Amino acid sequence: LTTSAILESWHDLNKTAQTSRKRSAKRLDATEVLDLAQAGDAQAKAIVDQRSSIVADIIVNLSLILNPDLILLGGEVGSHPALIRSVQKQLEGSEFGVTRVGAGSLGDSAILWGAVLTALEVIPTVLLPQAPS
Repeated sequence: LTTSAILESWHDLNKTAQTSRKRSAKRLDATEVLDLAQAGDAQAKAIVDQRSSIVADIIVNLSLILNPDLILLGGEVGSHPALIRSVQKQLEGSEFGVTRVGAGSLGDSAILWGAVLTALEVIPTVLLPQAPS
């Protein structure tokens, strides 16, 4: 799920839809498409449903492999309420037991904090090697 994929879907849909010719003149960003979906726009909702289906499939696979307690989606697009709600709705119908999904609150620094945490967990084994048995 990327910003460019949402925008590509939006522009493709508007090329073929006669009712959206006025809107297609205005260039939207991905969050504006998500805002339209949240406000009830049928075309934008169709895009969100399609993209959230992809995200839900990824989450199901991650849940089966990693068995996490929680998966957080981040960024402007990933943590948008319209997308989160749609992903949660898709997961409700899953036959697999999947983890909880929510919006991350660290924004763009989430990746940095994840890297810091991973480094801190590895440091003791690197700096304090175990004596051979």
